[in-house]
Amino acid sequence: MKERISMIKTKFKPKSAVTVMTVNTGQIHLFLNWVCSCERHGIEVRDSTLMVPTDRNAAKIIERNNFTILPLDWITELGFTIDAKYEGADMSGWNPHMQGHSDINSVTVIVANDLVQNDYTLLLHDVDIVWQMDPRDWLRDAAIQRDCLAMFAPRWDALGVANSGFVWMVANKRTKIFMQTLENLLPVKGISDQQLWNALLRHHKFRQIGFRVLPLSQFQLLYDHTLRKWSQIKDKAIVVHGVSHRKTYRLAKANLWFFDEKCTAYSKELVPCNGDFMAPSCKI
Repeated sequence: MKERISMIKTKFKPKSAVTVMTVNTGQIHLFLNWVCSCERHGIEVRDSTLMVPTDRNAAKIIERNNFTILPLDWITELGFTIDAKYEGADMSGWNPHMQGHSDINSVTVIVANDLVQNDYTLLLHDVDIVWQMDPRDWLRDAAIQRDCLAMFAPRWDALGVANSGFVWMVANKRTKIFMQTLENLLPVKGISDQQLWNALLRHHKFRQIGFRVLPLSQFQLLYDHTLRKWSQIKDKAIVVHGVSHRKTYRLAKANLWFFDEKCTAYSKELVPCNGDFMAPSCKI
């Protein structure tokens, strides 16, 4: 842990905002699509992003693209292997590698907690996201007198209303207790980290946390029904999250696929489905 904190303090300016993502080889194309979306829109992200690869192949690809990675020495101490595959989810959201996804999210929370405890502003970020504009100044302004901002999860069960795939958190006494509690509860969280996030945000012990759901018009969720009206709403979106199943298909359908020959991060062998994102068999 001391080495991890030392690395973070060496790589990132004190009290700056750091974007954290965790990824395996199975979803590396989604991370690279985010990289290419930032490149296409002239947004510099390499000096403020901490990547957490969960397998060695993913680490090589990330390092090749000049991002800071968390060293992989922790993997040998796990006692098990985090699944490196991703085959996409079905219509119900299930995929055969769900436990790997759960493990990845647990690692993300641990690293995110390190950042908050050391006074960094946290942008916790799924890889299936594209930026049409740099959201960070918007988020800084919106977080004045607030502790936590999150994308909307449009559901009213235990998995709503915060989408844990995009969270902006200011480091202070309240959020340090919150994040440490979140990490402490990881052994009992089950598959869904989002359920745990929302349980804590709603808990009476954390009512002092200033929480806001981000406006959907600017922080969009790319469902199938969103695609049907995308031409009407796309121009307002700052950030777009390819939630649910068939992520690559929906991103491509919305003209949000940037991982192509125009991008310096492009690598043909990493393009999923041989580039035929519209094929019914392309579930990723």
